[in-house]
Amino acid sequence: MISLIAAVAANGCIGKGDALPWHYPEDLKYFRRVTMNHRVLMGRKTFTSILA
Repeated sequence: MISLIAAVAANGCIGKGDALPWHYPEDLKYFRRVTMNHRVLMGRKTFTSILA
């Protein structure tokens, strides 16, 4: 089975520079809870930002 999680701002953007265009700690907690112990496919910049 393949699942997808996507987040898009009201104006349709998915990023602002090297960061998210919003700051909602609950979103990040949800993402972590749902993806923990599962494989996650992401781009290089997302991977780098998670390690920071």
